[in-house]
Amino acid sequence: SGANEVLATVVRERNKVDSGIAVISSTIRDVELETLAANIAQAVGLRYVANIQFKRDRHGQPKLLEINPRFPGTMSLTVAAGVNMPEMCLHEAAGLALDGHYPFKEISMVRTWHETFIEQGELQLLAEAP
Repeated sequence: SGANEVLATVVRERNKVDSGIAVISSTIRDVELETLAANIAQAVGLRYVANIQFKRDRHGQPKLLEINPRFPGTMSLTVAAGVNMPEMCLHEAAGLALDGHYPFKEISMVRTWHETFIEQGELQLLAEAP
């Protein structure tokens, strides 16, 4: 792939946020945002993964909020949608070719807390396990 070629853009919508963390999120097809994000990534010379965030104004026009050259907190959603960006980065770092563009499917994620209850004695066994 070319040094400045964008291989994947996955638009994620934050449907519900709690304390700044997306607890309900979806991947959506939005050609306008995909194109804007790709153009911004190329213009500023981003490499690897970046989170480019937009918010639409009251007229529906996307406005750039921020550019974060890091893995987003919803990377698990991106991977579940079919674009394994961490693996892509590892392949490129290892000198393996990345061919073409990587499509994604529209999918949603709900993040929940899950508690597991155990007896006190079991806690000690877990702490000692390799």
